[in-house]
Amino acid sequence: MISVRIVLTDHYVTSVNSRFDPVYSKLRHPIKQVPIIRIFGPNEEGKKVCLHLHGIFPYLLIKSPTDEIRYGEQLAQSLDMAINLSF
Repeated sequence: MISVRIVLTDHYVTSVNSRFDPVYSKLRHPIKQVPIIRIFGPNEEGKKVCLHLHGIFPYLLIKSPTDEIRYGEQLAQSLDMAINLSF
């Protein structure tokens, strides 16, 4: 395990690297771009570290007035496709 004191964080979006990133969404659409979070800071020995965190995706929670969302899967697929097109 690595321990890093967080001094600075940032993020960027890049092409999928199949070694580290999923290539398909949970809805089975191909993923073209992925977010990467970087953490900068010293480790326990005082050495400078830059961590690149893969696989951390934004999410959206939509509360429904009932337990069942009639068009939930269609909405999820539409959002998934729109996010992929935006990159």
